[in-house]
Amino acid sequence: MFANGGKNGATLSAKQYCRLTPPDLKVLQHPLVEDPRVGRLVLNFANAMRANGFELVNDRDSEHYRTYKEQLDYLLEKNELLFKRREGSNFFVFAKAEKGQLLVHYSNPDSSEAAFSLKRKDVVRLRRIASPRQITGVITGIIETAAKKPKDVWILETHAHWGYINLGGKLQEIRQDDGTSPDRDIIRNLIFYNRDLEATGFHCSLVAEYFEAIRLLERSVGMLKIAATELTMPIVQGLTFKNGPHHLLYFATDEVAGTIQKTILEPKSSRLPGEAPDNVVYEKTLEQLRPYVERGEVAICVAHSAGALPGILSIFDDSKEEAEREKKPYGGRTSDCGVINSVASGALELKTVLAKVREMRMAIELYNLTVPHTLVEFIKEREKEKTEFWSMIVGQRKKFRGPKDLLPSMTQPALSMAFGFEMAERYGSVLLFGSDKHSVHPMDYGTATGAGARGWNEVKSPGMPTPPGVVHALLTGTPEIRAVVFAKLKAVKADGKLVISPAIIPEREGGGFGEKLAGFWNSLQGSLLNARDLILTWLRI
Repeated sequence: MFANGGKNGATLSAKQYCRLTPPDLKVLQHPLVEDPRVGRLVLNFANAMRANGFELVNDRDSEHYRTYKEQLDYLLEKNELLFKRREGSNFFVFAKAEKGQLLVHYSNPDSSEAAFSLKRKDVVRLRRIASPRQITGVITGIIETAAKKPKDVWILETHAHWGYINLGGKLQEIRQDDGTSPDRDIIRNLIFYNRDLEATGFHCSLVAEYFEAIRLLERSVGMLKIAATELTMPIVQGLTFKNGPHHLLYFATDEVAGTIQKTILEPKSSRLPGEAPDNVVYEKTLEQLRPYVERGEVAICVAHSAGALPGILSIFDDSKEEAEREKKPYGGRTSDCGVINSVASGALELKTVLAKVREMRMAIELYNLTVPHTLVEFIKEREKEKTEFWSMIVGQRKKFRGPKDLLPSMTQPALSMAFGFEMAERYGSVLLFGSDKHSVHPMDYGTATGAGARGWNEVKSPGMPTPPGVVHALLTGTPEIRAVVFAKLKAVKADGKLVISPAIIPEREGGGFGEKLAGFWNSLQGSLLNARDLILTWLRI
């Protein structure tokens, strides 16, 4: 029997392990072991993984499985194995039986500059084991890939949305959020992409029952859930559609999150997830949050600083002249959900934004996958601000190595990045990658690509950071948080905090026909969601 992974506690290499005799095998409790077609193969592979520092998360004979049986049985298929690196940050390996073979599936967490030239097959690893002789090569590849993520580097997920959650064995729609995917699909993707810290939240809401259910699911595989929300803050009160700049709030404790829910997020009369709570207004609400920030209990991140809601809701956009004519409060274009857009429309002063970022030590979402590459329209009264933002773009472009056509125009992604870099230089703002995905493709063996491969945030720490530690890092940059962005850009910035891809890697986005079809379906669902929101808005009006 093994003790701590090998004979007498020693760690064995894959090649050494494959010479062990059958009496040294640990008898695992899992249905696949009883399968006459693959049982022996599974037993050999599982023990080789144990010998090299990986534990079987869903070993039926373990105390961990008995504690989290309900959650693990929900997340994993009956014929599936999930392995996790024993020490340090998470590195996961999925395996399942198919046609007498063992399929082994895992992702490459490499974030070095060399990672930007990887092909899809090097990012999403799928290996087939048909005989014990192949185990050595597969395990060697797993060990080499796991080493790409140092054990003291923890991946932080900061922005995404949820659709459904399993409560009492029944999927329930999360009406407080506008995601379309169930918790199982979301968490399986987080596992596949080796996440450690998960700090995503619903729109303008903190539902304790939902958070606890998600936290328990993630805890069963070794992830830490941090309470968070995406708060919409209109510039003024009295708007027909209560939209405004979106900011991400991260909480050091559940108690602080509960207090914010009661004092700021309630009441909320709107039925639309993205609309603001009734009493939330940009400057007033930030002043309410200031004491929590000063005590290190809340960290704030500017979400998609240049970002406007695409789609049908933009028909509610009002001009400033129309608002003045009808004596209505002007809060900017209805579609604006980024501070830069609110500045461009004349609803918010740039000096106010800069002061809030500096005083409240805000992090900045440098890149957001959902923001379209459209130009930000500045009204004629905001030519001065437009010139200032253009200066940011030109100034940051000069600091990049590579082609000088990076950040060539006033598109939303370009403005967000230039603004982020500028805030980091002026005020020390932490920069973050934000997925902001509202739907995920169910993880399938060989086609599990998507937002998880497009970027992430790395926290370097000897041990797993706590929620207060994450909030402190977001406020101060200590320990360091490093954004990794695989984006549609043409240069590399390597300043110790950020790496940007020199070229688009289509394989990181794409997949087989099935995934492309799923992507089409998800976009269709998004259109239907917009239509639903429009109907609800009409009903409310």
